[in-house]
Amino acid sequence: MQNLLKSETMWQYMLTGRLSSVFYARLKAHSRTFTNRMLGPVKAVIVLYMGADAYDVRAEQLLTHPSHAALPTGMGAHGIVCSVFRR
Repeated sequence: MQNLLKSETMWQYMLTGRLSSVFYARLKAHSRTFTNRMLGPVKAVIVLYMGADAYDVRAEQLLTHPSHAALPTGMGAHGIVCSVFRR
């Protein structure tokens, strides 16, 4: 019982347990909402420039392979999200 309440055990279960697919689905949904919220009104300009399909593809790439985003440092969250979609 003592091992069940350790944070390592809880994270291990969330990431690899039988309900891990639910955890990843929620994480993906929240990440998408966060990205759209951080873009704010700039999202409309990005979608207009890239096109809706290209925006969706890029957003999906960022959610499934965040290491490919190569996030810059020294910027606010809004600047980071906008710069990632600039590529």
